[in-house]
Amino acid sequence: MVLGWNHAEDTIECLRSIQASEGVQPNLLYTDNGSEPDRVDLVLDALPEAKVIRHPWDVGVSLGFNGGLVYALQQGAEYIVMANNDTIFTAEAIRQLLSGAERHPGAGLLVPGIFYHDYPDVVWSAGSKYRRFPTSIGMRKTPAADDGRFDDDSSLFFSTLCTVLLGKA
Repeated sequence: MVLGWNHAEDTIECLRSIQASEGVQPNLLYTDNGSEPDRVDLVLDALPEAKVIRHPWDVGVSLGFNGGLVYALQQGAEYIVMANNDTIFTAEAIRQLLSGAERHPGAGLLVPGIFYHDYPDVVWSAGSKYRRFPTSIGMRKTPAADDGRFDDDSSLFFSTLCTVLLGKA
């Protein structure tokens, strides 16, 4: 499920990257957060197979996603990928998330490594860790090319919600 507002070109690129996933058959769901009608029409024209839920105005991120979650659950979804519309998935990303969900059935929420658009080998976020004193939440990232330090599965205290997989837990 992709949530977006007005940026049809980003939404189309995001949905097409999901559609190109290898080893899975994703159902495309776009939850529109009150975009101008012509912006939604561009998405519908480019991806007529996508289901579109339209909010009449910008209801915010939480309520925007909730409309899509309700629909996906009513359709019997076992797993739901939530993503902002400026996200681009690699061909293996969703398959890898599903594999992680199978390895950790109680996780409930899984996040991939997220890379910068303009620097696709640099980690923007691999989740975050909590530090007790002085209290802070620090994002796990790399200052240069990914060196593999975040390749292992790990429990996280906090994650951004630009892309997550909700599991069966």
